[in-house]
Amino acid sequence: MNTYEIFFTRENGTTGSDRFTAPDEKQARKDFRECYRHSTGTITEVKLVSENVPASKEQERKALESIRAIVATLGPNSYLATAFEGCLQDAEDNIEYDAAFSMYARWQDSEKKVSELTRELEASKKECTDARAATAQLDNDLKRALQKQLPADLYQGLWMLVNQAEEDATAQIMSAAATLATLADTPNDIAVKHGLNVIKAATTKRNNANALLERLEKYE
Repeated sequence: MNTYEIFFTRENGTTGSDRFTAPDEKQARKDFRECYRHSTGTITEVKLVSENVPASKEQERKALESIRAIVATLGPNSYLATAFEGCLQDAEDNIEYDAAFSMYARWQDSEKKVSELTRELEASKKECTDARAATAQLDNDLKRALQKQLPADLYQGLWMLVNQAEEDATAQIMSAAATLATLADTPNDIAVKHGLNVIKAATTKRNNANALLERLEKYE
């Protein structure tokens, strides 16, 4: 939009000027005639005052109604109607409430959240793989250490206890990871947060098992 200053002469010979914001000089002249339709004035000069100025809310409302009318004539199942679904309402709300709603921005935000969730899910899968490898190493190391230092029955009991804790933690990680995979399209679902918390807690259990192994190794 541009701002034009229109100079004019009244019927009684006096002069004046007024400014109009319009896309071009032709529209500015038309707006002038509409504004001064109840008086007589002859345009003597039109000057371009500034370029790329914001449109007024009323101009945006009129433009929005024109767009709506054009889309409506194409039918509810037209390509344009499908593409503009929800967008025109955002535009109306932006005008009325000085907001900045955007379907595109919401889509970008959702894509970002899905991407973040996907990365977290991949990290959880890796942690699960690492947990399995760590468990195998834990089994071997613990067996060697306990067989050297503890009676057979006590060694067997401790080994079963740690092994069961590891299996439970691994099962929790696998179950939570599978649940998160089904929620990739709904990153704001409360179940996503719960699943991540489960994985975090199960990973802590695995770390505790590793810490126990380190302490047991001191007694070899």
